[in-house]
Amino acid sequence: MHMLEQLEQATGRAASEFPEETVPLVTRSTAQLHSLIRQRADMKDWILLYANWPEGVLLLLQAGYKAHEYELYAALDFDCESSVCILIETGNVIVGYGELWAATRHPNFKIADLIIQALVDRRKRLQLLAEAHLSVDE
Repeated sequence: MHMLEQLEQATGRAASEFPEETVPLVTRSTAQLHSLIRQRADMKDWILLYANWPEGVLLLLQAGYKAHEYELYAALDFDCESSVCILIETGNVIVGYGELWAATRHPNFKIADLIIQALVDRRKRLQLLAEAHLSVDE
């Protein structure tokens, strides 16, 4: 059964009743998402749901939409390794202790490793930055 039909059945609503911002997500259509972006549809409130579709979240980030830790948590909830990777690699999400805590409790060890490594990499960059700006006398 097609995802749109499942959604219609689950909600008891016709597809035409869904907000236009959700159509590309449901149909997994990059063409429809590109069209919404070109029409300057306000997608900032929808990016959280797009964390379940790596291509969609990447297109939104490339279009200038910002992601925050909530999108990372959503990608964790969706168990979407590719979206976690995209959110981290694009620098849209700063991995800190809250994200580390969530990662250590996540059942997918690959996702946990991605987040742990992102935190390690961030700490190394911060250490190099500190060493570059602080003299021995300080």
